[in-house]
Amino acid sequence: MNLKDNQTDILVRHYKAPLNKGRLSDETAYETAYNPKCGDVIHLSIRIDSNGLIKKVMFDGHGCMICLASASILTDKVNNLSTGDAHHLINTVEKLLKLNKDEIDLESLPDDIQALSSVRSFPTRTQCVTLAWHALRQALK
Repeated sequence: MNLKDNQTDILVRHYKAPLNKGRLSDETAYETAYNPKCGDVIHLSIRIDSNGLIKKVMFDGHGCMICLASASILTDKVNNLSTGDAHHLINTVEKLLKLNKDEIDLESLPDDIQALSSVRSFPTRTQCVTLAWHALRQALK
């Protein structure tokens, strides 16, 4: 199996069995993001403790496989991060999609974050990947 196939498998797995799908009953932040170009909608509910630690993130919404897989990956990766570390991860994902593959050390990133880079060759689909991440940035303000 080559790298591209593995990345696709990761995205399909997150789409078919999304992590943290639903809405928190005790959220401290909530954000909705909408992509008018394709109709994708992501709702994030977040619980942040008094020390700025993200205790739980859940998502709901509808959209394409890439959008929903990215939201699932986001919720898995930011739970238990500080808000500062979450901002750093958001920036990393954005760089991953904008930079040439030689400009970012993919090997240092978790496999599921690396999988998001497979969309880089389809610029119109990068918005599908970043929708949930932009919602998270807004929610953390």
